[in-house]
Amino acid sequence: MAQRFISGKETSLICGIEEPETSLHTGAQKVLLDSMKTLTANGVQIIYTTHSPVFVSELSNENTIIMKNEGLPGQAEKRDSVPHSSFHADSRG
Repeated sequence: MAQRFISGKETSLICGIEEPETSLHTGAQKVLLDSMKTLTANGVQIIYTTHSPVFVSELSNENTIIMKNEGLPGQAEKRDSVPHSSFHADSRG
């Protein structure tokens, strides 16, 4: 699928992945995340769900929406309103 996009046979691509970090060591998660960043830099849109603080801490605020299930109904908020430290893997220092 990504190969067809990169070769120019497709003009747009949206990819949905549920919990890509499942069963991956932290190092492998970072490799996967780097690959996903390369795809997005080439115009691929990737939407994924995650419980990985590694994935969440590596994304910029404008690309992240936090979903919370604290009572009903669930809540959604942009990440810039949530402190980075709340993800427990803040790579930003």
